[in-house]
Amino acid sequence: MHSARRVLLVVGSIAALTAIAAPAAAQAPTITEVVGDLDAPRGVAIGADGTIYVAEAGEGGSDPCVEHPELGTICFGPTGGISAVTDGVATRLVDGLASTVTATGEVIGPSDVTVDADGVVWFLVGGPGAGAADGRAGVPDGAAAGMGQLYQVDAEGNARMVAVGAKPIQ
Repeated sequence: MHSARRVLLVVGSIAALTAIAAPAAAQAPTITEVVGDLDAPRGVAIGADGTIYVAEAGEGGSDPCVEHPELGTICFGPTGGISAVTDGVATRLVDGLASTVTATGEVIGPSDVTVDADGVVWFLVGGPGAGAADGRAGVPDGAAAGMGQLYQVDAEGNARMVAVGAKPIQ
């Protein structure tokens, strides 16, 4: 009888420790779709008025195409953009931004967006080699000219390039 009680106490103690140490079962988060049909969304920002801004990398294009030493064949097209989402509806604020697609289907283009305290929208357009000037220069028809740049959206909704690489435009 004495040994049976000891086993019961040990088992009871282990069960109590397990109950204390084990976290409560986590509930799965509720995920609600705010807007669909975005084109390779990347960065997201929320303005003071609740507008959601999304950087959309686009889908690249089919011409021109060039060989990249690390990415293989990459093809350019003006399919990137910045969308403003209000009440579940996305509207392109800026359209026709540089975008590229690699042979593996990776898309590179508008990559981040932010809204400053005055409500001004700023965004970045990435690019192969971080948009390095020598990489952009080798792409026919200037298709990569907008890559590796910082832009500001003016009050009329026009994108204005404000920096090339790390150099501000005067």
